[in-house]
Amino acid sequence: MKKKTVYIPLSFLVLSSIFMIFFNTSIILRDLSASTLIKSDSVIDNLLNYTISQSELTDPNFILSYLTTRPSVYVKYPVHVVIMTNKFKTLNIAATKKESRKLIAQHIVDELNNEFILENGNKIFTFQLESIQAYSYSPSEDGSDCQDIRNLGDAVNEIDGSKYYKSGVWAAAVNKCDILLNKKAFNVIIYDAYDSTGSSTSETSRGNSNKNYNYQSYILLDYQRISDDYKGQNVQNPVTHETGHAFGLAHTCDLNSVDKNSPSNIMASSNSIKEESDFDTFDDEVGYDCPGSGGKRLDGFTPHQLMNILEISYQHGQHWLH
Repeated sequence: MKKKTVYIPLSFLVLSSIFMIFFNTSIILRDLSASTLIKSDSVIDNLLNYTISQSELTDPNFILSYLTTRPSVYVKYPVHVVIMTNKFKTLNIAATKKESRKLIAQHIVDELNNEFILENGNKIFTFQLESIQAYSYSPSEDGSDCQDIRNLGDAVNEIDGSKYYKSGVWAAAVNKCDILLNKKAFNVIIYDAYDSTGSSTSETSRGNSNKNYNYQSYILLDYQRISDDYKGQNVQNPVTHETGHAFGLAHTCDLNSVDKNSPSNIMASSNSIKEESDFDTFDDEVGYDCPGSGGKRLDGFTPHQLMNILEISYQHGQHWLH
C-alpha cells in the first residue's frame, strides 16, 4: 500500500518546539510576574527598518521571547488613516473637524499599541500614526477610482447591501483606490457601513490581510462604531479585532462568553449569519454558528495566533514594510 505523505504546518513545528522549551524550563505562561508585562508604548527600541526574517520565524527562541519577557526589538508599523465618509463631521468630538479626525486617528493607534497584545499582556508590535487623509466627495457625482468603496458604504443605497459581501469584493474595491492609500503603511479606512437592507445603522467593520494584493493589509471601521469606541462604550474592541483579521486571523468561538460583557479572546465572534471560511483566499462562504457571544474581545492572542500574526508580518516585510 502506498504511504500517504503527511504535511505538518510550520507553525505547528515551531510551537511544538516552544512548548518543549516551556516544559524543560518549568515556565508557566499564566504565572508570569507583573514585571514582564508591557502594555504601554513607553519603551521603544531601535526600530528603524526592522522586519521579521524567515530564520526568526523558524527559531523557537525568537517566538519564545514574545511569550515570556519581550523581543529585543519591535517591528514598527506606520498607520495611515483615511476618512471616507462625509458623516464623520456629525460626531462633534472636538471643536473642529480637523481636530476630531486627529483625535480619532490617534485613538486608533493608541488602541493598537495597548490592546494588540498576547494573552500574557506582552505587546507584539509598535504602531505609529503616519498620516491622516480626509476625502470630501459627492457619492452620486464622483466617479473616481474610490467610487467602489463608497458604493459598498455611503452610496450603498444605490446598489445591493454590503453586510454579506465577501472579502474579495472589498479587497478589489480597496486596492482600486490608489489615490487615498499609503502603500508603505497599514491603512485604516473610516467609512459608513450599511446592512443588507440598505440601513445606515449597521456598524459592520472589516479587516483583510490582502494576500492577493502584496499583503497590503487594511481595516475598514464604521464611523459611528469607532466614535462609540472613542467614547468608551463597549462596542467589542473593533480596532484590534479587525486588525487581527488584517494579520490573517479568523474568528474563534468562545463558549465561556455569554454576553457582550464577558471576557473573551480578541478574535471571538458569535454569528449565525454566513461568514467566510478563509479571509485571505476568498473561498466560498460556509455556515458559521457559535452558541457563545463575542464578548468584550480584550483577552490577548494565543501562541498559535501569534504565529499567524508573525507570518503575515514577515510577508509585510517582503512586500512593503521597509
